[in-house]
Amino acid sequence: MKGDFSRSTFDPTKGYTSVRMQQGRVQLDADWNEQIDIQNHLKRKMLGDVLGASGVPQEQPNSYQIFNNDGALQVRPGRLWVDGVLCEGDAPLMDALPANGTYLAYLDVWQSHVTAIEDPTIRETALGGPDSSTRTRTRRRVRFAPVPTGSTCLDVADWTNPNATTGTLAAQFEPSGVNVDDPCEVPTDAGYAGLENHLYRVEVHNSGEILPNGSAGALGQPTFKWSRDNGAIAAEWLSSSGRQVIIRNPQQDSARGFQEVPFWIEMSDDINVVDDLPGRVAEVASYGEGSTGEAVLTLAQSEADADAPSVFRPKVRRWDSAITNITTGDWIDLEYGVQAQFAPGVYRSGDYWLIPARAFIGDFSGDIEWPEEDGQVPAALPPHGVERHAAKLAVVTFVGSNPAVIEDCRKVFSPLAEHLSFALAGGDGQAGHPGETLPCPLAVSVVHGQHPIRGARVRFTIDHSGGGALENGSSSQIEVTTGADGVASTSWQLPAVTTPFIGAGRQCLSVTARLLGALDQEVAAPITFSADLRVATEVAFTPDPVCDSLQGYNNVESAINQLCIANGAGRRAVAEFDFVNPADGEFRTIGLSFLPKYVWAVVAATAASPSLNGAEMTGYADLAPDGTITQRCMHRANIGYGGTNTRFYSFHLDVSASPTTYAYRDHLASFRFWNGTANPIGNEFFELDITSFDDTSLVLSIHRFLGFSSSGSVSPNINGYLVIFG
Repeated sequence: MKGDFSRSTFDPTKGYTSVRMQQGRVQLDADWNEQIDIQNHLKRKMLGDVLGASGVPQEQPNSYQIFNNDGALQVRPGRLWVDGVLCEGDAPLMDALPANGTYLAYLDVWQSHVTAIEDPTIRETALGGPDSSTRTRTRRRVRFAPVPTGSTCLDVADWTNPNATTGTLAAQFEPSGVNVDDPCEVPTDAGYAGLENHLYRVEVHNSGEILPNGSAGALGQPTFKWSRDNGAIAAEWLSSSGRQVIIRNPQQDSARGFQEVPFWIEMSDDINVVDDLPGRVAEVASYGEGSTGEAVLTLAQSEADADAPSVFRPKVRRWDSAITNITTGDWIDLEYGVQAQFAPGVYRSGDYWLIPARAFIGDFSGDIEWPEEDGQVPAALPPHGVERHAAKLAVVTFVGSNPAVIEDCRKVFSPLAEHLSFALAGGDGQAGHPGETLPCPLAVSVVHGQHPIRGARVRFTIDHSGGGALENGSSSQIEVTTGADGVASTSWQLPAVTTPFIGAGRQCLSVTARLLGALDQEVAAPITFSADLRVATEVAFTPDPVCDSLQGYNNVESAINQLCIANGAGRRAVAEFDFVNPADGEFRTIGLSFLPKYVWAVVAATAASPSLNGAEMTGYADLAPDGTITQRCMHRANIGYGGTNTRFYSFHLDVSASPTTYAYRDHLASFRFWNGTANPIGNEFFELDITSFDDTSLVLSIHRFLGFSSSGSVSPNINGYLVIFG
């Protein structure tokens, strides 16, 4: 702030909470201003802790909303808090729309200084012209920062302004070497060599960046200017004529006015303030009195003619230096031994540092007020101002001239007196059969203290596709308002299809309830309901050690299925065979689509889906886990063999010893077929031996025999099914 201040003494690290006046003491502007700064600091920290980084009040939920109005991006007026700073009033100005791409639209907030030049109503006319106090004003502007394509508000949660100031400045004084024999001059060892107290202001004029190697960065070359009076000497700019600038005479003494030349003036107006841009700086060669109440400043010959003043409260401000490039490394001389040193970093127009300088007086040798590191090295400090605040408003995209709002990033808060509590009221942790509606509804409550809230909006959503249906099977998402008891509820019908909510890699069967605000945003932590399906695969089973056939089956469904298979039911894989006039000793491979890990039975049948003990069953063999095989339950059935009314049988075969009549061969299971009558004597028959199998196939060995009488053979076709259980 460019006021006529002696110094700025507020330091938040000291933890001061108030300033206390003492009787009979001199009142100083610095004490008054520090009290204001302490109060503002405490207020902003408190509001920031309560409201968060930024937010709009619930009663004005559309405040500062970014929206597309027929192709034009606009922002609504209203009230918004940013880091404890209140932003209210008309809609803020907006930067020029950027090029195609995705951007974060944010509100840039800062404080500007207002004097009687900017607002004449501040001046007390009864004083006859002089001004008194000044004001501060909150400035706001919508700006755009590029973000990666596809970004959401969550992605930019930790966003920081890439153009924020990172540069620092250090200050010191060096003895001036003035002749000590002159009683009107300050001694050489007196420190600060000025005869008057000053508040030096070093201010960035043009934004830019200085790299560690000292060269300008991508943002350009930054520049600065300085004033020994905090830039406070300013006057209303009335008109211009050639190199002459006509101002309203501020009626200040020569040391605090425009009389002593040369100096420099910055010509600006309210547009510069609103746009946050510096004015034009020109050197003044002479000062002259004009008509009553006016003064004439003549610009140096080397300067171009002055611009005509605008209608937006134009003014001129005195500076004690020309615009100078910011450089790093060396100390830069200001005057009277005061020096400044910049460090590499980004500098923003308007950033400033204040250096209070106190003159030699009595036992005080004169000095500047600047902190030191380790008591010796001047500290490199970030700018004393202007302090910037940012509130994320929305993520937007620009394609040609068509802007689109991707997501609204504003936060809406409710008053503390209306703060709601969102809690579980019942229905969690239930279980039911597939397709069944749970007996208890899913219920949540919304209360303020102990008082239920009627009409609050709650959205229930099934979290995974296929996870059932809400409200009597009508929807996977439903919005419910709370009743007089503050409770919102919905029914939940479990899915009829259990996949993928059981077994390995299952998804959680759940429903989430969300409390909605005025903008459909979540205003409380969500509540999740979980449920289980009552299915046999989810019921644990531990077989008794004596039940060999059930070992390894750890749930009820697998155990029941195994019992079913052990009793001859349950088709698991089918191998169809159709051999035309097979030769003795021939091997045939039969493909399978699936074969169980453990094969408990292999059944020869005339149908792919045989019924237990039915006419099409021809017998089966049991394969135990230890590799032993037994055969039992032999049946007789008709089967296609030679195309006529022929029969085949499956003989009992005890693999512990070879039959006395027929040659024995190693096999896992065997089945025998013949034609003719029930008496196999004199008929040809076949033996099919399962010699090996894997996950996808069976290998059969075919053996052809003649009956005891060795009577005439035929050229048969053997067909049927082997049904594998496991």
